Amino acid sequence: MEKRVALLEQRIGQTTEGEGSRIQTLCEQAKRLQEGLHALRVSEEIHDERRQKELKVVESSMLSDLQKAASERQQAEQKHEESISSRLDDCRVELLKEQSQRETVHDDCGREVGEEAAPNGTITTNHNH
Repeated sequence: MEKRVALLEQRIGQTTEGEGSRIQTLCEQAKRLQEGLHALRVSEEIHDERRQKELKVVESSMLSDLQKAASERQQAEQKHEESISSRLDDCRVELLKEQSQRETVHDDCGREVGEEAAPNGTITTNHNH
């Protein structure tokens, strides 16, 4: 009986030793898995931060491009308005010159008609002019 007890104790010791070894291996694997998960989380956080920075750079670039385009559009509008205003001024000057010329011609014609009119209000036919 003592042999059996000794054999049972020996088997229990071997089993306990084997189970302890398995448990230690499983604990090490669990630890490595946790470390791997932690490394993945850190990697994802770094990747997200980079992505956010890239998005900010793209957003900043787009805003800058939009501001530049708006400024260029305003400059173009101002240039067109100035061009139109200048053209209108040129047309006004031209019209005033034509009006002045017409008035001069009208006044000249009126004087000629007045000179040809007789002092008593009759018109003479003098074609020497």
